[in-house]
Amino acid sequence: MDLLDPAVLRRHLDDSVAFWRIDKDRELAALYWYGLSRVLLEPAARQGLSADPRSLVLSRSHGFFVRAHALAPAGPEDRAGLWALMASLVGVAGTTTAVLSALATDSIGTLSAGKPAAATALADRLGLAPPAFRPDGTLRRRSCCRILATPSGTLCSACPARGG
Repeated sequence: MDLLDPAVLRRHLDDSVAFWRIDKDRELAALYWYGLSRVLLEPAARQGLSADPRSLVLSRSHGFFVRAHALAPAGPEDRAGLWALMASLVGVAGTTTAVLSALATDSIGTLSAGKPAAATALADRLGLAPPAFRPDGTLRRRSCCRILATPSGTLCSACPARGG
């Protein structure tokens, strides 16, 4: 599966319409990327491996990404691969790289809980803004997963719209 292929991304977004019960591409793209970026970035955040989607084997279950296995060590192509995937998703769904990069930054912060220096270093390596952490070390999200845009959605527990 080539995630950089717009047809693959389109199919994934179309497949998620029934689950989320929305058909707005920008909202679907944020929900899709919210889940995908966390899985995609896990090998890099937890094991120091590649974040390049072209060097990852991704597993899906019931239409959602659940695991990534890196086939390569971290390298200079990680940034280009991640940004190419975001650009492809922007082209398919009409969202923005600002939305997608904020979600990716928050994914790094979530995966690197308690390790702000490691999170900042990974974000820098990937050309992303550093995650924001509160004095107690918890992540201060900057992005919205858009679950609130779904018919059954509400503000999630970490939504930046809650303040604080």
